[in-house]
Amino acid sequence: MQRLKILHVITGLKRSGAENVLFRLTKNLVLFSHTVVSLTAQSPDDLTHEFRNIGIDVFHLNMQPNRFSTFFKCIQLFKIIRQTKPDIMQTWMYHADVIGGLIGKLAGIKTIIWNIRNGTLPKDSSIQFIARLASCFSRWVPTAIISCSKNAIIFHSSLGYNQSKFKHIPNGINCNAFCIDTEARARFRGAYHIPDKTKCIGFVARWHAQKDIPTFLKACHLIAQQQNDVCFIMIGSNLDTKNNDLEKEIQTFGGLKKKMLLLGAQKDIPALMSGLDVLCMTSSFGEGFPNVIGEAMASGVPCVATDVGDAAEIIYDMGCVAPIGDAKNIAQRVIMLLNNPVNSMQLRKHILQNYSLEKMTADYATFYSQFGTTK
Repeated sequence: MQRLKILHVITGLKRSGAENVLFRLTKNLVLFSHTVVSLTAQSPDDLTHEFRNIGIDVFHLNMQPNRFSTFFKCIQLFKIIRQTKPDIMQTWMYHADVIGGLIGKLAGIKTIIWNIRNGTLPKDSSIQFIARLASCFSRWVPTAIISCSKNAIIFHSSLGYNQSKFKHIPNGINCNAFCIDTEARARFRGAYHIPDKTKCIGFVARWHAQKDIPTFLKACHLIAQQQNDVCFIMIGSNLDTKNNDLEKEIQTFGGLKKKMLLLGAQKDIPALMSGLDVLCMTSSFGEGFPNVIGEAMASGVPCVATDVGDAAEIIYDMGCVAPIGDAKNIAQRVIMLLNNPVNSMQLRKHILQNYSLEKMTADYATFYSQFGTTK
C-alpha cells in the first residue's frame, strides 16, 4: 500500500522545541512519507543533516524579512508543493502557518494542518501580530489545527482562532534517551568535581527574555542563603562565561558566582540531566508544552516551574508550580523538594504513561490517517 505523503513546512530548522519535535516525529512515523521545507536559510548548526541522514528531503527557501525576493520564494514553495503532490500539508509555527497555508491553498491542497507551538505571547510584539494575522485565516485555510498545549488552545481561541478546528496532541519525550542513569550521574559529577552530597539545581534553556533568567538567578541567591551544599548549573545556548550580560547579572548577587556552573550549549543533555537533583524553569510567557519538564521527569528529576503553558498539567502532583516572576516562591519550592525528594520512578512512570514519544507518534498517525488520500 502506498504511504501517505506529508509535506512539512516550518519557519526554520534550528535546534529548538518545535524543530526537535518535527524531527522525532518524522523519524518515528515511518508509515508516512515525509518532505520538509524550511522557509529560512540553512545554518551550520541546524537539523538539516539529521533529516537527510534518515532519508528525508529538505528544501531551504532562504526567505529574509522585508525583502522583495520573498515573492519569488513563495513561487518556489508553490512549485515544490505541485512537484511533491502531498496528501497532507503540515505547517509548523506562525510564519509557516500563514505563508505555507495560503500558498498550499493556492496550489490546490485540500488537507492543510496548522501546528501551534506557543502559549501566551508578549503584548505589542511582532510575533503576536503574526499570530493575530493567522487567526484571520484560521476559519478557511487549515482543515485542522494541532496544538501541543491545552492552554495554547484557550489562548489562541481568545485571539480569534477557530476553536472547533483544534486537536490537542502533547509533545512526546524520548524516554529511551532520557532515563534514570546512575552511571551518567556519576560521570557528570566526577567531570565537574561535584561532591555526592552537593545538591544540583539545573536550568536548561537558552538566553532569551522568555526564560526570565533574572528570576532564576534571584531564586538561586535565596536558595544559597539557606542551603550550603548546592550548585547551580545553567545549560543552553549563550548560557556560558562568554555572555557578559549573564556574568554581570550573576555578579550582582555577590558570592553566587562560586556556586554557579555555566556549561553553555551541550549535545548530550540526557547525560547532564541525570546529574541534577531539581530542575527549575522560570519562563514568563510563550511556553506551550515545556519539553524540558518532561525530559527531567523521565530522568527521575523533580521540577519547579512557573505556571506557564501546560507546565502544571505535566508536573501533576509530582513537583511544584510557582507564580511567574516570584523568585521567593520558586526558591522555597526548590528547597522543599531538596529536603523532601520525590520518588524518581514515579516521576518517570508519569511521563511514560502520558507523554512518551511512542504515544505522540501514535496520536499523529491516527490523526493523519483519517484524511486518507484526499488531495
